Parts: sequence; C-alpha cells; structure tokens
Amino acid sequence: MLEIKVKKEKKGQLADKIFAGWKFVTNLDYHYNGRIWITWRPDYYQIIPRQKTSQLITCEVLYVPLQLSFEVTYVYVFNIKEERKGLWEDLITHSRGSSKPWMVVGDFNSVLNTEDRIGGNEVTWAEVVDFYNCIVECGLMELPAQENRYTWSDKHEEHRIFSKIDWIFINEQWFDTMPECNTRFLREGIGDHCPAKVTFVKERQRSRRFFQFCNVWTQLSQFMSIVNEDWNHIVEGCKMFTVVRRLKMLKRICPTSLEYQQAEVSAYQKFRKLSYPVEVYLQQRSKATWIRLGDDNTKYFHSVIKHRKLKQATTQLKDGSSLWQTYPDIIVGMFVDDYENLLGRKATKRVQDFSSIIRNGNRLS
Repeated sequence: MLEIKVKKEKKGQLADKIFAGWKFVTNLDYHYNGRIWITWRPDYYQIIPRQKTSQLITCEVLYVPLQLSFEVTYVYVFNIKEERKGLWEDLITHSRGSSKPWMVVGDFNSVLNTEDRIGGNEVTWAEVVDFYNCIVECGLMELPAQENRYTWSDKHEEHRIFSKIDWIFINEQWFDTMPECNTRFLREGIGDHCPAKVTFVKERQRSRRFFQFCNVWTQLSQFMSIVNEDWNHIVEGCKMFTVVRRLKMLKRICPTSLEYQQAEVSAYQKFRKLSYPVEVYLQQRSKATWIRLGDDNTKYFHSVIKHRKLKQATTQLKDGSSLWQTYPDIIVGMFVDDYENLLGRKATKRVQDFSSIIRNGNRLS
C-alpha cells in the first residue's frame, strides 16, 4: 500500500485492527507519512526487508507453497525530479549486486513513453530520460498487464489527464526462472490510482479481446457523435487494418468524453458520502447474522468454519534437520512420527494381556 499517511505512533493500532495475525513492514523510519506499507500472511510468505529508504523497500521473499525465492522492490517516487535521483542510484546499485529474480513495482510518478499520457502537457525527453536510463541500466523489462492502460487520473470534470505512472518491471532472471504471472491493474475505485495485482498462474490464460462493445453506451447522448467523429478519420491501408485502427482510436476517445467524466465525478461524490454508513451497517449486520446463525448447523456456519480452517492451515513445518517441509504428505508424516514418539510405538502391557485373553478364549470356544 502506498501513500497511506499513517503516523508512526499509530501503525501498531492500524495493523491490529485491519491486519490481525499478519506481519508488516513500513518505511516510517525514513519518512514521517509512511509512504510504503507492506503486509503479508506469514504462513504463505517469509519476507526479509533488505533495504529501506524514503522512496523504496527492497525485500527478499520466499513464497512457501511453491518454495519460490525472489526479490521485490516496492517504490513510491517523489514528485520532484531532483529528489528522484537517489532512487535511480539505489535501483542501479541493487541490480549490479544481485543475481536473483527481481520485481520492481509501485508508483513511479513518471511516464516512460509519449503515449503514456492523455491530456495535459506533452511528454518530453527531459521528463523521462532519468527513468528510462535507470530501467535500461538495471536490465528491467515491463511485465505486461491487463485491463486499465492508464493507471492514474486527476478526476477533473473538464480537461482530465490520464497517465500511466504505475509500473511493474522484472529482470531477466525472473523472466527465465519464475512461473507465468497474471498481472492486472484494477479499477481505481475511490482513489486516483489503479491497484496492481500480480498472481502466479498454473496454466496460460487466454488473451483478452481488444475491443468489447457494451450496449449501454448507445443510451448516452453523445454516443453517435463520438462514433461518427472517430469513424470519419482517414486511415490508409487495407479494410481490416482501417477497421482495427478506428476501433483503437474509439477506445482512446471514450475516456476523454466530458459527459462521461462529469457523470463519474457525480457518482464518485455520492459514493463517498454513502460508503461510510454502508460499512457501519454491514459490520452490524455481520454481527447479528453470526448471533442468529453461528451456533446452528447451517450453510453459513460451515462457510465460516471453512474460512477459518483456511486461515489456520499448516502449509509448512520444520523437520528435525531444521529444514522447512511444504508437501502435505510429509507434514502429515511428521505429525504422526511426533505423536508416536510422544505416546509410544508399541502396545502397552495391558493391551498385550487383553489381546492374549481374546486369543485364548477363541481357542477354547
């Protein structure tokens, strides 16, 4: 989580309230607002922070279920160009001293290409040169992401600006050795940034379609004028190329529609007013539901038990040689061995005598 603006003296209170049982690390010792906050489930991840500054936290990560070891650098870059130079130097230094799979993810507060911004000032080389040189020097490549192309907007009603300033990069070692990742930038919700989500996938996902028409668009007053304006552009090439090109141009025009932006601002303001009462209501209803259904043998009861069981699942166990074991069969065997050592492997004298009486009785009968 970035830009959370939590004071140092309140971090423990927040962690206990929202992330009970989880571990966390922040860079509050390097910036008073705690610009970066990382939290994780200890039964799924083992994380060791290796470097902290006011603009980054670099961690060594072990993903327990698959026993994958890699590094992740979370960044939140300053707005002023001169203040960013320290970050670029730190990333380059790390890349030269590490040979592990490495991911760099976060808010870089900078575009990288001319097409990464819609609206506002044009992108200049002076604006991106330091960022570009750092990526090249570190040997990083962008991890392709699905859904939202532009990850930030200023949410103004008029002359809105859209930019891609949130990035996910990987090095060559990650590309060569790590499993395939599914990367998405989700909808921004009440914030002005799109959250990033990276997950490991077991099999290749089907590529998404480049254009999908929604029937509700036809109900908007400016729909036909927007389509006509885009479709009348002269595009040279074969028929298929002109159709695809015009569809891509139409996708780019839709986010800049003034009517759409005004409707979004209105809906956003309404949502902010209603979200808190709804949250309080849902908390109260959740407690009432548990009081009413928690002690009954209902589907709700079993779903709660399954969720708790998932949270308390034993996914790793250290054996007698201090090695972490993650395979379920090995973990079960370790539990059996431990209880056999505790309770004994052989039958007690009472059980042996009782078995002898049964055998003798069967012979007499």
